[in-house]
Amino acid sequence: MAGPGSAGTFRRNFCLRLAEALCNLEWLHDKDPHRFNPAELRMYHRFYQDLSVLPFERSWVLEEIHARIRNRFAGLLDESTTE
Repeated sequence: MAGPGSAGTFRRNFCLRLAEALCNLEWLHDKDPHRFNPAELRMYHRFYQDLSVLPFERSWVLEEIHARIRNRFAGLLDESTTE
């Protein structure tokens, strides 16, 4: 529920959920590839890019995981790539 406590933590919590989603997609790619969807990975990557221009501090966890995902899946994240 929204309120003073939630208002102080929702952005950080959201960044952690985004990091979790990226980790789960990486796991699917490695362990259950038929359930991995490159378009979904690109969507979360674009979402990260949109967040990165906003003036609030993102979790170091998200920054670290996104850097790993960006390096590992650079070919899939190419903006010119479409599914």
